[in-house]
Amino acid sequence: MNTVLYTTDFEPITVVDLPMWMLEHIEKYGACKVAVKRPVTADFIEKVAVGTVEGPECVTIQQARLKWHDGSIKTILITKDEVLALSLKPEWLPGQRLQIQNMEVAIGFLGKALKQQLRKNNLDDNL
Repeated sequence: MNTVLYTTDFEPITVVDLPMWMLEHIEKYGACKVAVKRPVTADFIEKVAVGTVEGPECVTIQQARLKWHDGSIKTILITKDEVLALSLKPEWLPGQRLQIQNMEVAIGFLGKALKQQLRKNNLDDNL
């Protein structure tokens, strides 16, 4: 389910797609941790100390209940891990999806054109 994740100051961070079981867990226990996937870079191995046993970085998502203007109680999801939460995979809103798809197509087209030019000019040693 698409859910807006807020800071503790009620600033929206991102929209994420959380499974129903996770939302039920947050409802029942008040919080949940979500692992953040980080890309493995070329110097990743050098940055990790030998013998370190580190798990993935996690964003803790908590619930807050707000009394709405009509007297009903609304639940919002908040996190203190604001910067790390930006690393979560965003779920695009319906009005944003077409632009994102167009951008992905354009990036693919430009990537192919760049590779063709590199091969044409014999600059493709690393491809």
